[in-house]
Amino acid sequence: MSFSNCLIGGSGRSGSTILKKILHQHPEIFSLPYELQFTVCPDGLIDFYCSVGSCWSPQLYDLKISRLRLILETIGQESSTMTHIFSRILRISGLSKIMNIKTVPSYDQYSLAKYCENYTKLVDNFIDELIDFKYSGWFIGHNYFHRELIHFSVSRTSEELAKIIRKFYTSVIKNVMGDYNSKIFVDDTPWNLLLFDKVVQILPDSKLIHIYRDPRDVIASYLYKDWAPSNPIKAAKYYKSCMEHWWRIREKLNKDSY
Repeated sequence: MSFSNCLIGGSGRSGSTILKKILHQHPEIFSLPYELQFTVCPDGLIDFYCSVGSCWSPQLYDLKISRLRLILETIGQESSTMTHIFSRILRISGLSKIMNIKTVPSYDQYSLAKYCENYTKLVDNFIDELIDFKYSGWFIGHNYFHRELIHFSVSRTSEELAKIIRKFYTSVIKNVMGDYNSKIFVDDTPWNLLLFDKVVQILPDSKLIHIYRDPRDVIASYLYKDWAPSNPIKAAKYYKSCMEHWWRIREKLNKDSY
């Protein structure tokens, strides 16, 4: 890579965003105003890499490549104005709680296309490289009344997949950094910590900064977040599981990488 890839990771609510903002002040460091997400989110790059790299069938591959394209396209586009208005009405009226509706659009405000001029083209080229051919048909579980395009690829090794994903990731980040004279890209998605062993399989020169906060403060902060348990005991178990997973994977990592 022509840039250094630096990832901030933690337990969530540990200060990763603040640290990124501090680092961003350095002229040689570039970061987006939000978490990159498409690397570690469900159906993202690492999910795809782990799934089809170790478990392949034509049906599974078709499903995973479709989900990967969807998540990349979703993160690339900004949510529509009508979606924001509808979500706001549901929240203000209280209907979202009564009906248990999640009113925040998926990856709201994560519009990579705003920062990556050729993002759509890069995604199209990436998906094309992952597909050998398409054909009309359906698998069990598909809609029988509508023939769908099935995406096929031969079974690839993890190394072959890593090479293709690395090329896409590098192209996106280089495009995002554009004319800036920055040498280091920094991302602050907290789950970088929990998936860093997979990250370095794809991006072997990556570095991780583990930001650590007093667990009592982290757990107290969890209680007010939608994505974490609101019960203190459950929140403590949530935190403990994250840290134990990190302790396990760091034993396999080169100590110079974090």
